[in-house]
This record gives sequence, C-alpha cells and structure tokens, in this order.
Amino acid sequence: MFLPKFSVSSVAALALLASSTAFAQFNATNPNSSSVEGTTIPGSGDLLWDNTNINVDTPASGIVSLEAGDQTAGSNQVISADDFVVPAGETWNVNFLHSVGFLSATSQAPQSFGVEFFADNGGSPGAVIARHVIPLGGNTDELNQELSFPNTTFSEGTYWVSVFGIYDTFTDLTTHRWNWQGGSATVGALSHLQDTGSFFGSPIAWTSIGGLVGDNSLDSLFFALRGSVDSGVTLPPPASVPTMNTWGLLALALGLMLGGAFAMRKRFQ
Repeated sequence: MFLPKFSVSSVAALALLASSTAFAQFNATNPNSSSVEGTTIPGSGDLLWDNTNINVDTPASGIVSLEAGDQTAGSNQVISADDFVVPAGETWNVNFLHSVGFLSATSQAPQSFGVEFFADNGGSPGAVIARHVIPLGGNTDELNQELSFPNTTFSEGTYWVSVFGIYDTFTDLTTHRWNWQGGSATVGALSHLQDTGSFFGSPIAWTSIGGLVGDNSLDSLFFALRGSVDSGVTLPPPASVPTMNTWGLLALALGLMLGGAFAMRKRFQ
C-alpha cells in the first residue's frame, strides 16, 4: 500500500499507510496475479488495443476504481482511467473490454461493472463519450472482467477508458472497494484518477496516479479492447458477369460451330 503525496504529519501518514483509504493496494488474496500477463486475451473480434504486458509486480498492485450507485450521480465516483490511441486513417468500433482486478481484503464484490470512455483533454481524460453498465455473471466477476457492450465508435486520435466496480449500496472503502490492476510499464500517457465523491477527504480532479501513490507501479492499467476496424478505404463493387439462359447458350454454341465450319471451308478453297 502506498502513501499519497499530501501534507500530513508523520503520525497521520503512518495511519494512512496502514488503512484501507490509501489509493493503491496489493492483491493479498492472489499474490501470483502477475501471471495474467502473456495469457490469451479473451473475446472475439479484432484485438484493437493490448494494455496487458505492463510489467505487473508480484504481488500485483491495484488502484481504487468504483462508483457508489446509491449516491448522487456526478459526485459518486473515485475512478481510474488509462489511454488508448486509434491510428491515423482508421475508425474503431469497440464492443468488448477485458480487464482484471481484485477486492480489498475486507471488501464485498460489486453488483456490476461500469465502462466509461472519455475524449482526451491535453493528456488527461476529458468529456465522457459513452457509458456502459455490465452486471456480474458468466465470465465476469471481481477478478476477471469480460465486458461486452454495444459498439462505441472512435475515429483516429487519443481516448481514455475507465473500468470500475458499481456498488448498489455503499457504506465505506473498507467494505466496498474494487481495485483495477496495474503495472509499471508506461504505455502512452500515465494513468489518471479522479475522485468526484470526496472518498479521500475532498474532490480530486483528474491527476496522474504516479503523483498520488508516489511511484511508478501503476503507470499503466491492465485492459484490452476488441471490436472491428474500418480503414476508411472503400473498395469498388466486383464487376458483374453477364449470364445467359439455356437458349442463349445454345445459340452461342451453334454460332461457334458455324463459324468453325466456315473457317475450315475457306481454308481448303
């Protein structure tokens, strides 16, 4: 667990380090969770973005990412986000996200997961583009998320995505907390965190997670995107091949036969 960079006394700092309110936590329930790196990414469709080879520590570190469903929308989240880039000339239709995470030691599982996509705002998340809510079940639980949702379309450029556990009833971070797994390899921009619900004492605008936890263990977050790619190049339709009915084919055959006979006659004259 890591100490946020706030102005606190040494006594308060020690208390924060040992509490469940620190931003980042270790995956104590599954210390070998770094083994998820290098495994096959689930889902169908084109693999559009792979943020899974990010040098996950053992035990893995995770950053808090949750929504209190019973609190006022707009001031009920402490969520983390990471960026992805759509190459020039392409359009992506994203409909699947794979991520991994874990609960804090005394926490309950969320009832569902949220996925929010954001525009880029000069190297941090900007306006919300789309939001999807996916309930637990099937291949989605608090450890492994295989999240399918309607197509969300992105033209070329940089975007951000957040995955977070949604608690229908929230009391505190000790009993209601999901952590998104991360790693120290930097892929694109540094991961960010936003606290609109003052879960850590006061609101926090989008801030790099490294600046909050004091190291680079969570510079990137574990996720992959699938869907389809539109290159923007429209191929012409195939040329139509004329067809003949039976009488047309017979007439063509007869014409070829007569033409051949005439050619032979001319040859021997």
